[in-house]
Amino acid sequence: ADLTGTILVTGDVEGILRIRGGSVQSAGLIQVDGDVSGTVQVEQAGGAGNGGDMAGAIVVGGTLVGGSPLGASILIGDDLSGNVAVGGDLTNGARIYVRGSMNNGSEAEIEIAGTTETDTAVVVDYNGWHFGDDWGSGATVVIGATTYTGNTPSAHVWEIQPCRGDMNNDGQLNNFDIDPFVLALVDPDGYEAEFPGLEGSMVYHGDCNCSTTFNNFDLDPFVDLLSEGCCTTDCEPCEGFGPGGGESSAQEVAALLADGVATERYDAVLSIISEIAASDEPTAEFWSEVLETLGG
Repeated sequence: ADLTGTILVTGDVEGILRIRGGSVQSAGLIQVDGDVSGTVQVEQAGGAGNGGDMAGAIVVGGTLVGGSPLGASILIGDDLSGNVAVGGDLTNGARIYVRGSMNNGSEAEIEIAGTTETDTAVVVDYNGWHFGDDWGSGATVVIGATTYTGNTPSAHVWEIQPCRGDMNNDGQLNNFDIDPFVLALVDPDGYEAEFPGLEGSMVYHGDCNCSTTFNNFDLDPFVDLLSEGCCTTDCEPCEGFGPGGGESSAQEVAALLADGVATERYDAVLSIISEIAASDEPTAEFWSEVLETLGG
């Protein structure tokens, strides 16, 4: 059901406080006077169907403390056109997730009066880019004295970007995405630790062949897109570049990977390429040449 009144918690929330299957209307208020070490959740029933919009307000007087099984401290299942206010800090991996958009012209706001730690995040469209799930004009995220009006990777204030292969979510596909791509493949937990808040969009960004999974066979189309610097929501290779296009030599691709991957993940890259080279993929021979050039 929809919430049009007030839910007041005078103490802390250590479990799950959930509005499920409905929305919080503009007159609705969820107020927690203490800390939240569990999850405040406005969510669609079963993760689908109607519900999950937040037009009212969530007010937490204390601190958001992460580490809950859901991995989020505040979760808005669909669009945010109201306000979320935290009187204290975000700590211990706490997240504020908006699955949908912060609506255009609504002046929706997420305000954190205190500070955020390096393992915390605020994320719009967190479960992978979707058309229409945007951070609209007039909507803001305020942390302390700083106001953010859009995607800001340095602060872990994210709006998920419509760019396959953009593993650091900066809106560009370039050499700086190579190491995060490999890290996400071989160590998803390590990727989450380095890029907190992007774990929900990892498969969307990494699935460069649109198989709905993220695995070693996404390396080939990733390099196709990377060679062009191609930022696209589609999974088609950019024309005439990469191993599929045939204009990038095995030596050039090997150099690209050798320069872009951290030393501690070099052996993992060789293992990934070995799997592709031994497969029946059309580009297996090309990747065998890359492997030989890399000394694998």
